[in-house]
Amino acid sequence: MNSSSTGSATRRRRTWLLYPLWILLCGLLFAALLGAPDPARPAGRLTEQEGIAKAEAALKSRPGFDSHRVVHAAWSPEGELGGESRWVVLFRAVEAQGLQSSVVVEVTGDEGRLIRMRGVGGE
Repeated sequence: MNSSSTGSATRRRRTWLLYPLWILLCGLLFAALLGAPDPARPAGRLTEQEGIAKAEAALKSRPGFDSHRVVHAAWSPEGELGGESRWVVLFRAVEAQGLQSSVVVEVTGDEGRLIRMRGVGGE
């Protein structure tokens, strides 16, 4: 055996330990951060699903909107569309083509209170 092949074998024997150590480190970090708050989601802000649910409840409480379904939801930070942060949710009637009879519902980002409801053309 030449010296380069024994050096390679020795290096392989030492580096195999890195894989289980890396897995152990990742597992420990996962367990340590499990209950930590998500920095991407500030405290007091509704999640997208909660914002959609509040907007849908506000829309369906009015007659004639039972067939409307969610098309898209977007977060609007404070100052972008008005004085407070909000979820802007677009609904479209199931049987409609394009954006006709579509409705935009805006709810506050903290508690889901209705801000306004309007047609896509700004009606």
